[in-house]
Amino acid sequence: WIPAKLARAARHFKLTPREIQTLAHLACGTKRSATASLMQISLSGVRFHVENIFRKTGGRSMAQSISIILLKKAAA
Repeated sequence: WIPAKLARAARHFKLTPREIQTLAHLACGTKRSATASLMQISLSGVRFHVENIFRKTGGRSMAQSISIILLKKAAA
């Protein structure tokens, strides 16, 4: 349920579908290398998506970005 809730909330931050997919994998505890494999992209591709997520949410870590996304949804 967490990835679905995050995906809905992430729309507010204008995350791309691939950024949302990256976010969902990492939110579930999947390592970046495994996320790259699952998404069939390079590790640098995952890093690129993560940096975009941080930039769009204002977070400095994945945990902080997830919190920002979920708190923003709760406040809306």
